Amino acid sequence: MATQQERKKQRRNQIKAAAQKLLFEKGYQATSIADIAKVAEISPVTLYKYFESKDQIGEEIVLSLINDGYADYQKMIDNEKISFEDLIKMMMRGGVGMTSNMSVGFYKFIVKELRENETVKAAYNDRKGYFWNSLIKRGRDAGLISPTISNAALMVYLDMYIQYAQNPINKDQYEAHSEVMLSMSEELNYLFFYGFMGVPKEENKE
Repeated sequence: MATQQERKKQRRNQIKAAAQKLLFEKGYQATSIADIAKVAEISPVTLYKYFESKDQIGEEIVLSLINDGYADYQKMIDNEKISFEDLIKMMMRGGVGMTSNMSVGFYKFIVKELRENETVKAAYNDRKGYFWNSLIKRGRDAGLISPTISNAALMVYLDMYIQYAQNPINKDQYEAHSEVMLSMSEELNYLFFYGFMGVPKEENKE
């Protein structure tokens, strides 16, 4: 029989799952507490026993996406049976798969959280260095990242990509920026990861 603490955790996960489904489909602004409670099959009063606000639910979902995403990709990186080439393809498919089912409204919310929420920024940055350095090592061991490109330069490249996603140069077009970025996610994933390697495999072996 589940303990009270286990039941509370299960109910919180139930609420988060309902909220995530709605946020992916409708976006953050278009989703209400009443909507979340209805999909979770509870009353709004019960929901507030587990979460103080919609902001708290949204923050926890973004944190879960960051932490679970890092953990899943780290497992792939640590699995030496997966070649570096296949690893990159799997990461690209994973990224495109997520964004293909994501509303523009929720994409905007995630970008806003990464830009303004200190807890979310800390979660992203805490895992970023170890994760990307692990990926770089796998690429170098496979001879598929140019030896002429330093780890520091690769991290700058990563940060430029992330910073532009969060802060477009043309502020007048900010409202349209998220929609444009989301629509090009497959192309940008391809450009990012293959740009990350620096040069084709044949040149790396010279």
